[in-house]
Amino acid sequence: MADHRNVKTNGLRLEIPGIGFLSFMGNGFPNATSPFELNNYSYSEVMNGLNISTGSWCDCNYNGLTIGIVGQYGKLGNGFSLAGGWNIIDKQNGLQLATIANSSYYMNGVQISAFNFAHDGIGVQIGILNNSKKFKGLQLGLWNVNQKRKLPLINWNFE
Repeated sequence: MADHRNVKTNGLRLEIPGIGFLSFMGNGFPNATSPFELNNYSYSEVMNGLNISTGSWCDCNYNGLTIGIVGQYGKLGNGFSLAGGWNIIDKQNGLQLATIANSSYYMNGVQISAFNFAHDGIGVQIGILNNSKKFKGLQLGLWNVNQKRKLPLINWNFE
C-alpha cells in the first residue's frame, strides 16, 4: 500500500535526479499472480500535467505526460508514459513508449518498445517480443504471445 505523503502536483514536476533508474531493482515487473485493486488505492503522489525525471519510482498516479529519462515505476498512468529504458506502470491507459521494455498488469491503449508485457490488455503492442496472458487487440513483432496463440510478425484476438 502507498505511504502517506499525499503529494499532489498540478502543472510541472521535475525530479532530477530521481531514483527511477533503479526501478528495475525495486518492484520489478508487476506481480502477474495476484492482481491488485486500484479503485480504493491510496497513492503517495498524484501528478497532473508534466512529470520529468531521470526516473520516478513510487506509488504514483500520473495524469498527462510522464518522462523517465532512464526508467520509471508507478501504479497508474493516464496519458503518455515515455521512458529511455523501461516503463513499469501497473495500470496504463494511453500510450506507453520505451526503448527497452514496457510492463503493465492492466493495459488499455498502445505499448511500443523492444519488449512489451501486459497481463490483461486491450489495444496494440508493437515490439520485438509482445507477451500477454489475456489480450484483446493486435500484436505486431518478431514474436507475439497471447492466450490464444503464439505467432511471428502478427497476432490478434478480438473476442
